Order: sequence, then C-alpha cells, then structure tokens
Amino acid sequence: IVEVIGYDLDATSVNAGDKIDLTLYWRALQKTGDDYTVFTQLLSEKQSLYGQHDSQPVGAYYPTHLWDIGEVIADKHVILVRADAPPGRYSLVTGMYSLVKNIRLTLLDQNGQNYISIPDIIVNAPK
Repeated sequence: IVEVIGYDLDATSVNAGDKIDLTLYWRALQKTGDDYTVFTQLLSEKQSLYGQHDSQPVGAYYPTHLWDIGEVIADKHVILVRADAPPGRYSLVTGMYSLVKNIRLTLLDQNGQNYISIPDIIVNAPK
C-alpha cells in the first residue's frame, strides 16, 4: 500500500530529555479506503520504549485514504526522548497500523517486516 522512500533526521546523538525531529517520505503504491496511523518508536537494546510518537500522516491533516498512487508525502514527527533514558545506542523504528483493524501494515521493502529501521540514535546523559 505504501513505502518509505527516505527520511530526514535532525540528529543521531541526543541527550535524555531532548527531542528528535524526523521527517518521513512515504509513497503511495495503491489506493486504500483505510486510514493508517504512523508510529515512531525509540527502543533500547533490550527493546524497552524510551520515546514514541503516533499520529495519522501530516499531523492528521492528510489521511491515507486521500493519497493518490505514486504521490509522495512528507510526514513530520517529533519524538520526545524520556528524561530517564539511560545512555546508550537505541533503535529508531517506524511503520503504520490500522486502529480499526488493530494490525500493523507490512512494508514491502523490509522482507515482510511490519516496521522500518532508521539509523541508530545515541542517547547521552541529560545535561
């Protein structure tokens, strides 16, 4: 239904308590009657959640049922890093899910995965 064709990330090293600005670039591969929600998660090496942002695309102003085939959508997210995040290497992942059907969308470019990994983020102690 969709694919991630790129992203812009403002930093790959942050302090606990900071924010991460992420812009995802989605391309519609087919029309859908469903509206999907985008998730972004900052996960520790033990897969504990230390930051998250979920919303419909473009701040809920451009739901997926309106997307045309081939259209590219710039979708901004701000992930707040928890103040208690211990220093270390974290994974940043993103994908889409249906609130109505309670399932994640399988993303075509990830060999059946239901998320995309973005380069790791280094979290430092708060200043």
